[in-house]
Amino acid sequence: MKTNFQDFIRRNALLTLLGGSLLLFSACNEVDDVGDDVITEETEAGGTCDLDDKKLLIPTTCLPGNDSPLLQKIKRRTNNNVNIEEALLILVDGNNFISNDEIIKKAYNRGATIAVIEPNLAELKQWKEDNSLGFICHEKEGLLVYAFNNEYEFYTMDDPSVNTDDIHHKLSNSFINWANSKAPIANHPTTRSNTEDIRSFYSSQSITHTYSISVNQEIANVILSNPDRLTKSSTVDVSYNIYPMHAFSTTTAPGDYYLVEASIVAHNGNMYKGKWTSRHGGVYARLCGYYMSKLEFNTVFLDEDKKEFTSVKFPAGQTPHPGTTVGSTSYTDGFSWAINGNISGGRSGNDKILTGDVGFEVGWNNSQTRDCQDVEITLNSTPSNIGYKYEINNLPTTAGLTVDPKIPKVAVNDMDMYASWVWYVPSAKDYSEETYQLRMTVVPYYTAYHWYSTRADFATKGPYAAISGDKRIETRALFPPCRIPTGLLTITNTSRERQYVGNIQIWKKGSTSSKPEYTINQTISSNAIGSTGTGTEASIILPVGEYTIKCEMYNKKDGGEKYDIRYLESDGYTTITIGETKILNPSADLVMSKQ
Repeated sequence: MKTNFQDFIRRNALLTLLGGSLLLFSACNEVDDVGDDVITEETEAGGTCDLDDKKLLIPTTCLPGNDSPLLQKIKRRTNNNVNIEEALLILVDGNNFISNDEIIKKAYNRGATIAVIEPNLAELKQWKEDNSLGFICHEKEGLLVYAFNNEYEFYTMDDPSVNTDDIHHKLSNSFINWANSKAPIANHPTTRSNTEDIRSFYSSQSITHTYSISVNQEIANVILSNPDRLTKSSTVDVSYNIYPMHAFSTTTAPGDYYLVEASIVAHNGNMYKGKWTSRHGGVYARLCGYYMSKLEFNTVFLDEDKKEFTSVKFPAGQTPHPGTTVGSTSYTDGFSWAINGNISGGRSGNDKILTGDVGFEVGWNNSQTRDCQDVEITLNSTPSNIGYKYEINNLPTTAGLTVDPKIPKVAVNDMDMYASWVWYVPSAKDYSEETYQLRMTVVPYYTAYHWYSTRADFATKGPYAAISGDKRIETRALFPPCRIPTGLLTITNTSRERQYVGNIQIWKKGSTSSKPEYTINQTISSNAIGSTGTGTEASIILPVGEYTIKCEMYNKKDGGEKYDIRYLESDGYTTITIGETKILNPSADLVMSKQ
């Protein structure tokens, strides 16, 4: 009898509630756009992003033309507008790129970063080929930004699929953060150095991509009422610094080495509205979202046909760092590693070759301890496919009657994670021209929470996948190191009779060209007292082989005019061997030219 009475009360209470709902409820299409009949009360503010207050600080010029919404946002946050000759960053709309061809090429050649908004990549690729430049590392259309410079710093950005009111503000945050950190760097390493630090000795290829993400989901549903829906958007930035090296066949472990520093930043604060109450007539939906629950990050080594290259290895004992962490509040993302022998480094491109001195040991030590409070890291990788999963711990998992969830800070603010590893390709031979590629995949997951005060609510929804994996795949070219064995030729001038040596020209054995294949433009003085030349030696890195070398030795008048010129050339051929320095003294090692 008691049970029947309780059922009667429950049914009538529900009927009364539903009747009131029919009279008072109307649709709540988006929690961020509340209707007149829905009253919201914020109980906790939304998340914040560390980049919100960033300004573009480096010297910048924006070329005239039609400004896209993103370009307008960036221009309004530029604090250092300068003329084109002083700018380190050039902003240009894609429609105006070709019309500014000469200005852009001049700025590129002096080291400025070019940022093309809404680019035509086919047009960019053709421009690169026409000008023999080596910057294109992405050819897929559908980008909002493509930025590059002659130091192989690359930045790309997704064209967002959802154009919310603030999406371009969030996208400009990511671009400005990259530009402030990367564009001002003039990284021109010398060809000779005594340092053993790989990062100081060799220049890297830098790849950065901004993923545009959005979630538009029902997060609560009151019976007989349209659901509460939340639409939020944000960005995830993925960056790589990659140092390519080649160990020649004379070393104990020849092949290519690619040292990789990777980072991923999820701007979770942009996704988090906070905690609030949405009232539908007499029914209250208490809501919280979106906060990150998990992020998956994969990096795959590909061959030139974009197939996974399973022959790549890790050097002995050098698996990716960090490894899997369980119950830890910190992790170490770097390691120590060294290689010796005949090593070249830097990038081998169409426009230049950067190589290091050879026959020495170079070292790597980027070990750093970082915080991972409330984040569990899982490493699941093979040498060709490095996979990380970052799961947020201590998240609320069930809905309840008066539950006020506590969200870990990392889930509602910027989450920065880092990793390092070395790829070793033993099959990369001296003089070979194989190229490889990198594929990155990012899958972030966000969750909304709904706790309720009446039985008129449905249970919580989620977690929600912010994007699907097949839409988050990006592929980039890896620039190979120089695989041509080299040695160093040094010309010294110890003559006291002829103070200057200049116009140094070099031909490889067998050449029939009247023009030299290599030149040293530097004029070097003797070490005689009173000499006013620019130095006492000049050097050039040359591929191994035999060479004919010619130069001039002369005096100068006070006005700089040459006189008493003597033309010299090598007696026979000068041999350059791998990893060695060949020193020539023109007054002792060269003879009078026969021409």
